[in-house]
Amino acid sequence: MGTTNNIPTKYKWLEKENGPVHLTEAIQFLGKDKVPASANRILQTWNTEIGTNAFKDYDADAVSWNGLFLAVLATRSGWQLPKDFLWALSWNSFGTASPQPMLGDVLTFIRPSGGAVGIYVGEDKSSYHIIGARDADAVTLHRLDKRKCYRFRRPPYTTLPLNVRVVKLTVGGGLV
Repeated sequence: MGTTNNIPTKYKWLEKENGPVHLTEAIQFLGKDKVPASANRILQTWNTEIGTNAFKDYDADAVSWNGLFLAVLATRSGWQLPKDFLWALSWNSFGTASPQPMLGDVLTFIRPSGGAVGIYVGEDKSSYHIIGARDADAVTLHRLDKRKCYRFRRPPYTTLPLNVRVVKLTVGGGLV
């Protein structure tokens, strides 16, 4: 995988991970911002790539796009999208249930505004660290409270990547 200057220093260990493919792809998007209104070419491009009209008339900066981000990664991996994939909690039906989250798993969270979805990169004592398209209008690495995690979903791998594992991190994202 190529390196990116957009990985926070303590998460630089991610540059050495050689999979899962959707995670290495996601890392390349770190720091990509959603720009206001219809000028947003990233969302328009993703919309076309996955063949949906959901963002065809995108005109509000408040539109959540974490489901779209996951849909692009899943499409590029050759995986079937869940129904209503733009809704974060629709990802509860993606792949198969996982008893414990591991590197590359899709995690859904319940939040006051609805839901959130992202890819597991690790965990500390109280939070899961995920990469996702956040309401902060960028693809970011961030922590979400474990108590708000709703489901762990394992992608539909043909062969389980060798580095799929539980990853223990410090609060700041460094390996323990």
